Amino acid sequence: MTCKVHNKSNQDTSEIEPLIQELYGFANKRFSFKNSPKIIFVSDSNNHPTLGRTGYYDPNGGQITIFVDNRHPKDIMRSVSHELIHHLQNERGMFDQSYETGVGYAQNNPHLRKMEEEAYLEGNMCFRDWEDQYKSKNKDIFYERRIRKMSTKKWKNKELNGLLNERWGFSMNLDKLNENEKPDFIDIDKDGDKEESMKDAAEDKSEETEEEVNEMRIVATGEGTYHASPQNIPAEAAEESAKPPTEEAEDDLLQKMLDSLTIEQLRAALALKQIAPESDK
Repeated sequence: MTCKVHNKSNQDTSEIEPLIQELYGFANKRFSFKNSPKIIFVSDSNNHPTLGRTGYYDPNGGQITIFVDNRHPKDIMRSVSHELIHHLQNERGMFDQSYETGVGYAQNNPHLRKMEEEAYLEGNMCFRDWEDQYKSKNKDIFYERRIRKMSTKKWKNKELNGLLNERWGFSMNLDKLNENEKPDFIDIDKDGDKEESMKDAAEDKSEETEEEVNEMRIVATGEGTYHASPQNIPAEAAEESAKPPTEEAEDDLLQKMLDSLTIEQLRAALALKQIAPESDK
């Protein structure tokens, strides 16, 4: 069952009207109204901006009037829920007698006070229960401020578009566009291991530098001995390596080492040669 909603105010209420229908349907299941009331939204330039009227119920025509200017949508719906209880009271016959509803009626008339107590309790709790269950059912797509930012039609189109894109594989994970992920660490030792910590890479670089200095010292001073593990060397190769290298082989090796050295390394080697102690003759 739905109710008729007429907007005669200066405000655009098209965004909350579908929610009003949802709220009314929830209230109707709880209270079983005999007839649907007519809800009218109005503006009043003379209404007090702070403690002005929010709404009222006309039992003669079964009509709910809500003042909507400068009000939060939830506050408007809460007023609707409150007046729905007065509509229910009217269907129960609680408005059969004529009562004065001027200032102070809720404090001076016990019967009307009881009706107001019921409207505040049942109306507010009805709205609260409706809001909680509505958010629970729509927790992935409903946001409280959506009714101020996007119409129901636009929201439905957006959600439908997202579902279709996902169904046909058009949804995009921007993380996958990063084909070359940034390395976690700077490759200090230039060994290609970008996941190696900078501390370990610096130690490797230091060891490589020390080895290069030792090689330059060997070139400069002629010192240094190459050691190989006997178990890893074949017998013939071990026997061959035991022989002293020929002068030609030494010259070839020296030339290769010189060719591989940079200008800076050659300068360092010459410096080491100058300060190296002379061998005993």
